Amino acid sequence: ARVLASLNHPAIASVYSVEREDSLHFLVMELAAGEDLAKRIARGPIPIDEALGIARQIADALEVAHENGVVHRDLKPANVMLAADGSVKVLDFGLAKAIAPIATEDSLSPTMSPTVTSTGTLAGTILGTAAYMSPEQAKGHPVDRRADVWAFGCVLLEMLTGRLTFAGDSIAETLAAVMKEQPDWDSLPAGTPPRIVRLLRRCLVKDPRGRFRDAGDARIVLDEVLAGDEGDSGIAATPVSAPLWKRALPWALALLLAVALVFTRFVPGTAGSKPAPSVPTLDLSIVLSDEETATLASYDYEVMPSFAVSPAGDRLVYTTLEGGRKLLSRRLDSPSTELLRGTEGASGPFFSRDSSWIGFFVDNALVKVPAGGGARITITEGVGIA
Repeated sequence: ARVLASLNHPAIASVYSVEREDSLHFLVMELAAGEDLAKRIARGPIPIDEALGIARQIADALEVAHENGVVHRDLKPANVMLAADGSVKVLDFGLAKAIAPIATEDSLSPTMSPTVTSTGTLAGTILGTAAYMSPEQAKGHPVDRRADVWAFGCVLLEMLTGRLTFAGDSIAETLAAVMKEQPDWDSLPAGTPPRIVRLLRRCLVKDPRGRFRDAGDARIVLDEVLAGDEGDSGIAATPVSAPLWKRALPWALALLLAVALVFTRFVPGTAGSKPAPSVPTLDLSIVLSDEETATLASYDYEVMPSFAVSPAGDRLVYTTLEGGRKLLSRRLDSPSTELLRGTEGASGPFFSRDSSWIGFFVDNALVKVPAGGGARITITEGVGIA
């Protein structure tokens, strides 16, 4: 409570004191006037410029909390108040763990329910609200700032579409949707800036290692989009992104182009090469699973590539999510792939100049493994891809 009271931000409802009456402990908090965001969304989708303005204030509040070691754990529209002047107040920071439910599971809405435990009951520690819980929360795992990033993505997508990101007829079905289903990206309104689509995808990656590290990363993107930077000229200038296969297509074509550029090494008479006595056969078909395709489409390739071609032009590595995030390796003269040992949790792969090492990021460390896989060697710590 003392940590919460130390948070001083116009978008965070202030905690004035911690009081006790007999055996009852309670907080004295700022009265936030206005309408909660859940009621505003109930009237329909919020216009893009208005929704981004609200989201920017929420992200700013979360950023301050995260910098002070506070994780909300129960961010949802009902915990966001909208004042008549357009200002925002985020309520109930860190309080979900302290409030016990007084209801039966059948009487609860997934949008207003207390958090359930990993056993699916209402007993035990409260960690969030079903429709906005991150997958790791739904599994009963420890959470950090990235759980708030997930909930922030759910709230922003709900503002833009007017409907829940993950829904079910019961809390159990809602939690199953959180852990297994993908958001309906095609429900985003026309005119959603591409960087906002990418922001939402980064917030709603089921593996927390693929999300933004904290709300400050999302706030930076929102600031740039609202200012019209980085090619987004205005809030409603660009049509909504195409279906998944079309979004992934440019990156698949880029991958094939990279392979084609090294093709000249093997084919006589191309790029000034001398005739060779034999021509190796290259299989250029690379079949990705639906989950891998979704992963390729979700990355912001300005900062985080998910594949790399060796400088020697003979090997490709790319990310797979099967059995957890790892790297697959394939020689370009072979149709088969192999799982690289030592690459668990890898993001942003790249080759060394001599093609003998593969570097990548894991959590906040830069590491490398031999190109054929093997023991992981840490190069440096305290770095990562934001």
